Amino acid sequence: MKIYGRVMKRTQGFSLFEMVIVIAVVGILAAAAIPSYFNVKDGAKEAIILNTLQSVITANSSTLGEALLEGKDDGRQIA
Repeated sequence: MKIYGRVMKRTQGFSLFEMVIVIAVVGILAAAAIPSYFNVKDGAKEAIILNTLQSVITANSSTLGEALLEGKDDGRQIA
């Protein structure tokens, strides 16, 4: 290929078109993966909340059981 009387050697590397295609493909893959990531993240938060609630219920039951065994609570509910 001649440009202004000089021979231009083609260097090894990617063309602009190839780079644009790669960036577009990566963008499409990211757009497909991001919603899935947020769904997993929300599910993990929900699991943490449910686990914490179960821990509170277990601790409450344990405390009530100990109080009943020690005779400090006769099992009446407070309104």
